[in-house]
Amino acid sequence: MRIGTYDNPVKLVREDAPRELLLKHSLHTSRGVFDFHKLGDFGSNTYILNVLFNNHLTLQDVKLALYFYEELADGGRVFSTSSGNFCPANEYGEGVHTQDTYEEGLVIGTDESFGQDFISTNKHGYFPSLLYLTTSMGMNLTPQGITKLVRRLHDFGYITVTDVTPANTYNPPVTDKKTKYRARLRHIRLCKGMCQKDISGRWISREKKKREIKKKDTAVQG
Repeated sequence: MRIGTYDNPVKLVREDAPRELLLKHSLHTSRGVFDFHKLGDFGSNTYILNVLFNNHLTLQDVKLALYFYEELADGGRVFSTSSGNFCPANEYGEGVHTQDTYEEGLVIGTDESFGQDFISTNKHGYFPSLLYLTTSMGMNLTPQGITKLVRRLHDFGYITVTDVTPANTYNPPVTDKKTKYRARLRHIRLCKGMCQKDISGRWISREKKKREIKKKDTAVQG
């Protein structure tokens, strides 16, 4: 069964997905869990503050995080992380006819409204390439590199990433666990918590972590 169709839409990863780097480098609001709900809403520019005050981010992390903030303000989008122009219509998606046009794209399931969103490709049948976009930002990344960068931002909680694969649909196939499916497309949306809650003062400084390690080493030697 094709994925990203009205019969088998893509199922988005939940907002409360595990965020390993967020837990590792910040002060939690609950034991073992970062609970955004326990924090008060802050207001405008919260996401930007949460990016700029995180000294665990690289320059590439910051550039891409701020790009997503600008581009995804109105909702999630689908990006290609493969090399070259990957045409999803060969394997995925749905074609939609209207009175005057024909569009191709992916159908995204939305549990919250029990509806479906349709994210269309450009007129050439492609989704935006993150490799091309990051190159324009002065980065020189491979498909593996851009995937790793996107995953870091997901693990820090800035974005929520859903790989467009058969496993991430409402009708996932029953397959051998050893079967691997390389995602070429990814749905990316901003994390609501990062846009609404100010955690800029909750990042654990790198200097503090170094001091803590030295204290542990001294204790062991003693």
